[in-house]
Amino acid sequence: MTELDPNNLPDGVHYWPIDKEESSRLSSLLEYDFGSLDIAGHFVMRPQLSCSECGKFSGLDDFVHTSLRQEIHSKRFMINILKHHPISDGREHYLHCSSCDTLFVEQTVSYQVFPSLLEIEPDVVPEL
Repeated sequence: MTELDPNNLPDGVHYWPIDKEESSRLSSLLEYDFGSLDIAGHFVMRPQLSCSECGKFSGLDDFVHTSLRQEIHSKRFMINILKHHPISDGREHYLHCSSCDTLFVEQTVSYQVFPSLLEIEPDVVPEL
C-alpha cells in the first residue's frame, strides 16, 4: 500500500490537520509531548464535525479524549500506537468533544492514521 497524500485523496477520505492548539490539547490529554511524534494530521472517512455546544471542529484530540473517557485505551497504549504509525482497524467510533464533552451530532466516524506505514499485532504494545 502507499501512503495517502493530503493534497490528493481518494473519494470519501478527508484529511484533518492538527494545529498547535490541538497538539497542545493532545499533549495534555496524553501527558506526553505530542509534538515530538511529528504528526501533522490524520485521515478520516468523513469531513470534520462541528460541536453543537462549543463549535469546536473535531480532531484527533476528540478520539483520544473519547478513548480515555470510556476507558477503551490507556495513554501509554495510544502513545505507542501513534509512535508506530498504525493502520486503521476500520471500526467506527462515537466522538465526544474534548473541549466540552458533548457528543458530536453525527453518529460515528471511521478513523485512519497513516495507513500502511506499519502493521502492529493487536495484542502487542511496543515499548516506549
